[in-house]
Amino acid sequence: MILNAVPRTSLGKTTGSVTFPKNRAVLWATTGAIFGLVAALKIQSAPVLRIVDSPGLGAPAAGNTEQTGDPGGSLYPGPAGIGPGAGIPWQTRDAGGGITGGWPSGPGLTPDVSFTPDWGVSGWHSSYLYLTEPATVRFQFMGAGDSSLVNEFWVNGTQLFRDDLTPPSPVAPLGATFPVPDHPSGSALLQNEYTFDLPAGLVPFQFKTGAGIILDNLGIGIGNPDPHAAGPGNPGLPGYFLGVDPYLTSGNYETQGQAVYAGLSDLPASGDHDYQDMGVRIVIVPESGTWVAGLGIVGFGLHWGLSRRRTGESISRQPCSFNGEK
Repeated sequence: MILNAVPRTSLGKTTGSVTFPKNRAVLWATTGAIFGLVAALKIQSAPVLRIVDSPGLGAPAAGNTEQTGDPGGSLYPGPAGIGPGAGIPWQTRDAGGGITGGWPSGPGLTPDVSFTPDWGVSGWHSSYLYLTEPATVRFQFMGAGDSSLVNEFWVNGTQLFRDDLTPPSPVAPLGATFPVPDHPSGSALLQNEYTFDLPAGLVPFQFKTGAGIILDNLGIGIGNPDPHAAGPGNPGLPGYFLGVDPYLTSGNYETQGQAVYAGLSDLPASGDHDYQDMGVRIVIVPESGTWVAGLGIVGFGLHWGLSRRRTGESISRQPCSFNGEK
């Protein structure tokens, strides 16, 4: 007896002869589709940048929410060449909520409670950036607004950007929502984009302010202190902001994504609260097309399954025995 065969009566044919059913052909196609979907889901579980509280790598403290509505001298669209740059996304608005300047609207923008009525990226202060798996990571310089200090940005002990020497990545034309670095290679400090292969863990970057203060994402030294902590006898410290790219997220105050903005406030919050004194966009490479790739794999799986189906159909035309009958 052939167990994977059924009488043709079940397919509307005469009793006695059997064939491999079309269900088996469908099984091949379904198997191929599942193979492709599993591969696609594996792509979707790719590395992400996660904003954490650092000590336990948990979620940022609820009280550390922040926004970047103050343009701080940034200009959008961002012009090419040395200058303030487009900064971390921001919008100026009138009392009625109408947009009067700045970046386009996006799902990750929200009202800036300390700079009403303007809007900015929703994110976090006093937090840290964590890479969930080894990945290739890109750093793009977004400008320095109207900062009066000469600030620096370092990765893995290498200085990448200095705001009086590095040209910001242009964001143009009007309506653009991401930078297009125009100096991805060249002399040190003149590039506005660098790419590193990084291990999983806290992303090893530092902001160094013109006042000589080092803010370390690894948590070394003062780490990323609360810029609001100033009080009597305590002038406070600078700090940096982290927020998921507002155009690559589905809502406000998300804590992980493929691209994150890091913005420096180089003075304590009492005297400086715009986080535009040095802006860097940090992005996992590739930053887009994962669903396209995943769907392509699903398509390959379907194609493979259907090709097996065609083979199965050719087999199904060959009669075989069932309970000893022809």
